[in-house]
Amino acid sequence: MGLPNIIFISSGLNNGGAELALERLLKANIKKKAFRFVVFSLDAVGPVGERIREMGIKVIALNLRKHSPLLTLPRFFFEIIKLHPTQIHGWMYHGNLFAFLAWILQPKSQLVFNIRQALHSLNQEKVTTRVAILLNALLSRVCDLVIHNSKLGIRHHEKVGFCPGKSLYIPNGFDLAKLSPSKAKRDSFRSRHKIPRQARVITILARYDPIKGHDVYLEGAKILLQEKPEVIFLMAGEGLSPDHPKLSGLISQIASNLIVLGHQDDISSILNGSDILTVCSHSEGFPNALGEAMSVGLVCVATEVGGGSQILGDCGRLTPPDEPASLAQCWLELLSIPESEFRKNGLKARQRIKDCFSADKFVDSYLRIFLARKS
Repeated sequence: MGLPNIIFISSGLNNGGAELALERLLKANIKKKAFRFVVFSLDAVGPVGERIREMGIKVIALNLRKHSPLLTLPRFFFEIIKLHPTQIHGWMYHGNLFAFLAWILQPKSQLVFNIRQALHSLNQEKVTTRVAILLNALLSRVCDLVIHNSKLGIRHHEKVGFCPGKSLYIPNGFDLAKLSPSKAKRDSFRSRHKIPRQARVITILARYDPIKGHDVYLEGAKILLQEKPEVIFLMAGEGLSPDHPKLSGLISQIASNLIVLGHQDDISSILNGSDILTVCSHSEGFPNALGEAMSVGLVCVATEVGGGSQILGDCGRLTPPDEPASLAQCWLELLSIPESEFRKNGLKARQRIKDCFSADKFVDSYLRIFLARKS
């Protein structure tokens, strides 16, 4: 008898926080050699999908943006029937809908929805996403579990009709061996980008999306520079560039104090080269950048949305979303504290991740689910 088949059906496999969490989960569990994983992407394979393939895991891309469902669904159904999975996991809203379709073909499997965001306002979502969310809510009644990565996300989703008895909270986890303070990385990064050794660097690490609040970050930077003209600001993430059509006007106003990078694989070097990490999102589930930065020992500022406050605890500053002046004030307060206290706060943040959000806890929580059997 072969290993149990566990299927993940993800909305996509690009370099987003939800996709990277799935990659970390699979990477940790594939070493145990207790399960056979198969991953479906509703979109293209994507960079995360390529890395999952390199682990030896089968990745099937349905490419629904390019191909008609009439062409892709028969292949999808054939693969599901062939696999006889013990568990079917949807990953994000549209992935959950396809997980339900797979479960119809394999009703003896456990059906698990994975929700990877909070839901501050249903009306702010695109119409197609809104429909997907409401369908998720309706179908949650037939799920064995609905896993959320933030407690606030549970409250938000149950408010729009998700079945309360099915919710389970599993926060993301972080590998402190890979994400750790490093003077060598700090010096190398600063040398490469010509950042003065003593300069304070305030970083936002997020792909471009209006929801991530890059405009608020830049407006806040403009305000802070009136008080602290020596501060350096750094933006890194997929889709970012100095001539970004939606941001170039703001970027040009602080260009001499700003470094703009696109997607970066070496997150640890960026964080080690920084002093303060900022999350400016209007909506979030579990902001991975916050946990990554705290793992490295950075002091952080985050908006009061999603799981930000839950991750930070008393190790950073919270600010309302869409308030650049409040954001600038938080930065100013942090930059005004003595160096020894500043570093102590960073070490306290790292300890909080170790105590509450370690990679081992994240992986073990899912392992218990993988080992469960349908009653």
